Amino acid sequence: GSGIIYDNLVLGVPSSSVILRKTSTFNLDLHDHDGSGDLTPGDSLLYSVVATNNEAIDALDIVIDDTPDSNTTLTVGTTTTTAGTIVSGNNAGDASVSIDVGTLASGESVTSTFEVTINSPLPPGVETFLNNALLTGSNLEPVVSNTTINTLGEGAPSQPIPTLSFWNLLVFAGLLAGAAFWKLRL
Repeated sequence: GSGIIYDNLVLGVPSSSVILRKTSTFNLDLHDHDGSGDLTPGDSLLYSVVATNNEAIDALDIVIDDTPDSNTTLTVGTTTTTAGTIVSGNNAGDASVSIDVGTLASGESVTSTFEVTINSPLPPGVETFLNNALLTGSNLEPVVSNTTINTLGEGAPSQPIPTLSFWNLLVFAGLLAGAAFWKLRL
């Protein structure tokens, strides 16, 4: 889409040029309310939604809507956005998130975040929570985000701590000593 105006006709932004990416985070320090180390009822998840306009023209009247999985509850007051206005998500009784972004300029992105709590108790057999977001605008087709999938019992992703073997440490120490010697020599 070129976005050229011909007698009040605005060419739209191809929906494939606006990307809506969603992620979920389970951080043990922030979201593991029972200290189990795994996602369990009563714990929370942080969702992040990033909308990016990769087109050469602005995307107009952008709204991002997100209704959490029915087995989770929106944590009212946790909704944030880097642009636009939070219409729903921070008021008592809100069950979904709605962000009125307005214009998403060419090459720009907006990030929205919110938390949900896993319902407790859960209906029998419920172990997985699915969620996606929807972006709409006046000059593009609706864009659906990827679907996040979280499962009971999954722990926070582990981050390996980089280590060196004895021999690698010895080589590293030798290189440092050589660099120090070279520096002192100059």
